[in-house]
Amino acid sequence: MGTPLSAALGIDREGLVGRFLSVNEFHGSNANFVIASLMVDSLKRSHGICLISLHNTFGHYHHVLTKMSALNLCELKEQNAQVETVELISELREHMYCEDECPHDLWDKHNKISVQQLFSIIRDKVRKLLVTHPTVCVIIDDASHFLDMGVSLRDVLSLLQYCRTLLTTFSGVSLVVLTHVITEDDSNLLANNVAHVADTIVNISVLKTGHSSDVTGVMEVKDKQNNDASSEKWNVSNLFHFKVMDRQVKLYAPGTSMLRT
Repeated sequence: MGTPLSAALGIDREGLVGRFLSVNEFHGSNANFVIASLMVDSLKRSHGICLISLHNTFGHYHHVLTKMSALNLCELKEQNAQVETVELISELREHMYCEDECPHDLWDKHNKISVQQLFSIIRDKVRKLLVTHPTVCVIIDDASHFLDMGVSLRDVLSLLQYCRTLLTTFSGVSLVVLTHVITEDDSNLLANNVAHVADTIVNISVLKTGHSSDVTGVMEVKDKQNNDASSEKWNVSNLFHFKVMDRQVKLYAPGTSMLRT
């Protein structure tokens, strides 16, 4: 069932269950293919998905997954109850045009997102999915936008720590957090802090040599070691070149892309 990407991430056999995956999208690159591929993999395994979207609309994910796999995300959400969403782009737009007295669960008295309330909503959606699905993947895309919305770095880290507790509170839950990273920015601090608690880190970046028609970018995968005294250390990273196509992602060992079709 696994794809080359899931094999590279080490989830081709058992999926993401119980793991925390941090995806870092370095400035100039696009890691959306990782999120889309993970969603396809989870849905085909009949896992539930709880999607917290800050960067793209639900319609975007629907069109991408339809093109990649013929999966109908709208149907899976409305009819199969396999997908739950928190669309913060829509929530923000709704809040901006709401009158001052308009009640809104996600916003605190200082007119900022309440991370405690947001986590409560996420936890309830995960609990709902677990009624009909033995496993649930929580996906946050992309965490750096919390900073753009005025949420402090401390509060964003608190939210992610709350979400991480779902892995131990419920069996069968996994967590994927995408962060757009800009050097010398709070997003860089966010990504570094997430790395300390993640099980796997995926770094997506552009080619240092510039544009190539054969290669879209570079993917580095790091897995945390789980043996004895080295639980806070990381294995030697695996490096791949990748080519994003309409229906698939091709991975290559650096320097071999020209040798394949």
